[in-house]
Amino acid sequence: MPAAELPADELLRWTQTPSLVGRLVRLEALSAAHAPAIARRANFAVLLSGQVAGRISYSEVRPTDGWLEIGTMLTPPYFGTAANPEAKLLLLTRAFEVLGAGRVHFKVDERNERSLRAMTRLGAVREGTLRH
Repeated sequence: MPAAELPADELLRWTQTPSLVGRLVRLEALSAAHAPAIARRANFAVLLSGQVAGRISYSEVRPTDGWLEIGTMLTPPYFGTAANPEAKLLLLTRAFEVLGAGRVHFKVDERNERSLRAMTRLGAVREGTLRH
């Protein structure tokens, strides 16, 4: 059933962010109170025309091996816009030209055709499939 046909209460259930508590971890809705800690960990906000489109960050950083990974999360209104390629290009440029990285990784689910096309447009080369 398409989202437009879902009852309002069911659609709301899919978009809520309740607190979730595990044995060791607690997940809670992101708020301004979390911003200082996230900002200290090099999590960049992606802004397009002054609007927050999502976030991008270096992850799995391995300076001694000279490589890192870039992870992006954009919200649906910004899919297919200039936000993704330009944000990635900025971090790629910094990784290679400022940090001296020799390699940058992206992990993209092989079913995510939109992201795979975006990686190809950036000049990334697919090297394999991660399993489990």
